[in-house]
Amino acid sequence: MPVVKPDQQVRTLQTPWKVLVMRADPAFEYEKRHEPFYRFSNGRRFDENTAIQGAYSPKPPDNP
Repeated sequence: MPVVKPDQQVRTLQTPWKVLVMRADPAFEYEKRHEPFYRFSNGRRFDENTAIQGAYSPKPPDNP
């Protein structure tokens, strides 16, 4: 009786890291773009996209 050998080839997966993160945490993009910018003691909070506003943002501030 002949011995059947399994496929010996190495397989690679070409899955981007962002797809893996989104599968594990679907709210990742929303939370990344809506970080608390200011939080007051009365519970009021202002959310901002820190990628476009902040000390290291590529966009210059509106007021000179």
